[in-house]
Amino acid sequence: QITSHGRSVASTVNGKRMGYNWKNIVNYTKSFGQHNLDLLGASEMQSYTSKLNSVFGDTFINSTLTRPQDAAIINASNGESTYSFLSYIGRANYDFQDRYLLSVSFRADGSSRFGPDNRWGYFPAVSLGWVLSDENFFSTLATTVIFFKIRLSYGLVGNSEIGDYSYLSTYGTSTYDANTGLGISNVGDDELGWETTSQLNIGITFTGFSTRYRHSIGLICLPSTNILRVLITC
Repeated sequence: QITSHGRSVASTVNGKRMGYNWKNIVNYTKSFGQHNLDLLGASEMQSYTSKLNSVFGDTFINSTLTRPQDAAIINASNGESTYSFLSYIGRANYDFQDRYLLSVSFRADGSSRFGPDNRWGYFPAVSLGWVLSDENFFSTLATTVIFFKIRLSYGLVGNSEIGDYSYLSTYGTSTYDANTGLGISNVGDDELGWETTSQLNIGITFTGFSTRYRHSIGLICLPSTNILRVLITC
């Protein structure tokens, strides 16, 4: 390849990514009278490793040489990155007469991307529902609305998308005026942990008598804490 500056360059890049995901789920359902119970427990393990090797050649003495290793100037680099997750999940759903609904869940997530003391995040959630259209007092509206439910839910959600090794201080090489030096490429933070978003959802779901489609209207509030940001150093 000839660059806009008239230099001949070539590069070779090889990469590999390996990983596994292992899930275990246990589910139990039970109905007794007009009560219905659904219990779920789960665990999940994830691990991924990626490797990247590259060779860059600059300036070839003749056009018959095309491989990076045949160039007058050769730059080679390699990198490897690994991350893993471990999660435990529990959930309980209960309803009475399919009219009064309750769901409670809790999950614990551990990530290698965070500092040793903050690798675990804990995220509970609860939701309530009430099918008003099954109540006797709703019968006056039955000719207009055949299904009407109000719902309320609140829960915490975690985010770990900060990249690998961000809690560590790392160094990298840089070149200026043909001189190569070493500098800080990332400022570490031992207290780095999960970003948490709390979600409040209030809404209704209904089906009109003249349509087969269900409609939902809701209000969602999403405040976040411990927001994850990448710090760029110069």
